[in-house]
Amino acid sequence: MRDDSRSRHSVQSVERAFAVLRSFTAERPVQGVSEIASALDLNRTTVHRLLATLESCGAVRRDPISHRYTISAGVLQFANVFHQTSNVRDIAHQAMVRLRDETGQTAALHLREGFERVTISQVESNQDLRMTYRDLGVPQPLHLGAPGKAILAHLGEDEIEEYLSRRHLVAFTENSITNPVAIRAELEKILHRGISVSREERRPGVVSVAAPVFNDAGQVIGAMNICGPVHRVSEEQIEQIIPLVREAARETSRRLGWIESPVAETAD
Repeated sequence: MRDDSRSRHSVQSVERAFAVLRSFTAERPVQGVSEIASALDLNRTTVHRLLATLESCGAVRRDPISHRYTISAGVLQFANVFHQTSNVRDIAHQAMVRLRDETGQTAALHLREGFERVTISQVESNQDLRMTYRDLGVPQPLHLGAPGKAILAHLGEDEIEEYLSRRHLVAFTENSITNPVAIRAELEKILHRGISVSREERRPGVVSVAAPVFNDAGQVIGAMNICGPVHRVSEEQIEQIIPLVREAARETSRRLGWIESPVAETAD
């Protein structure tokens, strides 16, 4: 559910066009009109018109034989602009590589976009069996998974209340937490420890440990985490990983100009 202020100023056709673009994923890179219409609960005529417009803008391309669509290379220009104007990814890379090497798990960087978070970079584990993010750039709810909760816990009280009271708290797995009271209790623990842990909340079989990343104004702008197969990361290992993730996120924050509070945190 969108908040009222956003919906008043939104343009439905633009929202639908972006929904069409987001329907193309690593699992569904090529789709037909009917597939997209079904996935988005839109009629075929509307989807066909949206695809035709996106094609004319160079965002998608249509196979002349199969008549199915895929994302065009033209959208790469937006990724290039993003990477050129944001140095967070480059600043965080060294810390992410070290975090991957120290833990043996995939390290990733996530940025906040409103009430969602987007994975923008990862350094994959060298393990044969490893977890990776196949949905780079795809917005995800803040209440699902360790990175999102690390961000949500460090927002202002008014923003947290707005998120919990005005948004539809979806569940992705049977372990997803969607009760506002339970989420708030967990956010308080995360704020107290400076670390967030999730087990199969957003993706089955995945455990994640995350810490917030701050800018020079002390505002949370994202999170850094490690993720791995839940059966291979024990509770004892998680306790060993926690200080490593926390320090990697702090190092990145310091390089962004964040000045750490001299007040000591309560021990875990």
